[in-house]
Amino acid sequence: MAEKVPPGAARGFQCRNCLEFISPALTNCPYCGAVVELDVPEATHSQTILAQAGSEARILKMLARAELVCFVLSFVPFASFALYGFMILLPGVPMLWVRWWVKYHNLQTSGQDYENAKRDVIAAAVIWSGVIAVWMAAGVLQSWQSWLMN
Repeated sequence: MAEKVPPGAARGFQCRNCLEFISPALTNCPYCGAVVELDVPEATHSQTILAQAGSEARILKMLARAELVCFVLSFVPFASFALYGFMILLPGVPMLWVRWWVKYHNLQTSGQDYENAKRDVIAAAVIWSGVIAVWMAAGVLQSWQSWLMN
């Protein structure tokens, strides 16, 4: 049954996520649980999401580079700790890559910032893939070498 709202009474506003009308006194939507942002215009909200996408893309690229550094340092005898970093980043980078694409793949913007963010994410995937290819090739060569020695 629909709730009757007296004329002139504040009815609230629509949730951006589920479009249900909610009270302006709430901090979360009771229907979908989304955080209520009262004073943020739509343009500012889009800019915030775009800035988050760019920031997360740069972090992802930095982590892929860190994985490359850890991989190279794992061959240095006194830097055996780098192997732990490599093994942590091995599944971490692709998980963050997938998370970024799921979260930001459908942003509607024509700005260069989003294109730069996508370029950073693709660069992170290329770096990660290259490290994995070299790691696997090194493992195959090492196995082949030990087989030939026996």
